[in-house]
Parts: sequence; structure tokens; C-alpha cells
Amino acid sequence: MKLLMWSAAPLVGVLLACSDRQSSARDSLAASDTGGAAAKRSLATPTARPAADSNARADAALERAARQTVRFLRGESPFDSLALADMVELRIAPEGGGAVSMVSRDALRDRSAWIVAGSQRRFSLVPPASYSTLSTKVSRHFNCQEQDLSTRAPDLAVRPHVGVRLQPVSPESCLQSWNATFVFKMVAGSPQLTAILYDQWEW
Repeated sequence: MKLLMWSAAPLVGVLLACSDRQSSARDSLAASDTGGAAAKRSLATPTARPAADSNARADAALERAARQTVRFLRGESPFDSLALADMVELRIAPEGGGAVSMVSRDALRDRSAWIVAGSQRRFSLVPPASYSTLSTKVSRHFNCQEQDLSTRAPDLAVRPHVGVRLQPVSPESCLQSWNATFVFKMVAGSPQLTAILYDQWEW
């Protein structure tokens, strides 16, 4: 009996050693998998981040251009601060008749030229002086409430655009809102105004 017990001890030691080696191998494999996943993430991140940064810069440039246009229309900044196409399309939303005017860049130096002549009315795109609260949003349209531009002008919605809304400090209703969407094209990475869609809560 003593001989049997003595001979079993080396066997237990061998089994324990094998178990330790298997556990070590599993730990090594897990560490390798974790390192591989981290490497994949580190490779993916540099590619995704520049694209996101580029989109953010483009959106910021569009919003600055829209706000600068509003400042000009309010008489707060000079015309030469704007980047306009040679011809700019001024359009009324379909509910207002859908009238369109093509106006040259030189003519738009005069704020009184920012007008769309419909069949029965003339619409000035110069906002009321008392409307001083400005809201802007890239890739959206305002008709008091925020919405998609494709609901008004699908052809303009595919281009870079910024929705703009002006209201009094304390508006009583959506009737007290000036709504327009500025449509741009990108020229050497900078936005150039090509069209404006004017909208109203009620026509």
C-alpha cells in the first residue's frame, strides 16, 4: 500500500503541470485575441476620425456662410463678405406659388434686389429688422418648425444647404418667423451661395 501511494504522487504532479501549461496557453491566446482587436481598432480610428473632422469643418463653413448672408440682409455686414455664384436663384416655396427669380451677383449688391416676383405678389427676402433671434441648422429647412428640405424642393435638397429662421425675442406664434434655406456649392472647400428658398408659416 505504501508503494502504491508513493508511485501516484509523480502522476499527480504531471497532471498538474499539464493543466498549468494548458491554462497558460489559453491565457496567451486570449491576450493575443485582445491585442488583435485593439490593433484593428487602432487601424480603423485614424481613417474614421479625419472623415468626421472633414464633415464637421464643412458643416461649420456652411453655417458661417449662412449667418454671414443673414448679416448682410440685415444691413450688418458688407456685400464683399459674401461668396455668391454669378447667378443666384431666389425661389418661393410651392405653397406661396413657387415663383423663381434668377439674379446676378452684381445686382445683389443692393439689398432691395433680393426680391422674388410672383404672379400676384412680390416677396422681399430682407428680414424684418425686429426679428433678431437667429436659428440655423445644416441640412435642414425651417418653416417655423424644423423639417426636411425635400418636402419643399427635392432638387435643392440634394445640395449642401442650411436652414435659417429669424424670430422676435418673444414670438407670439409661428406667423412671426422669417424662414429661408440657403443652398450652396462647394468651391475649393468653401461654400458659395447658389440659391435661396423662402418659406412662410401661412401664405
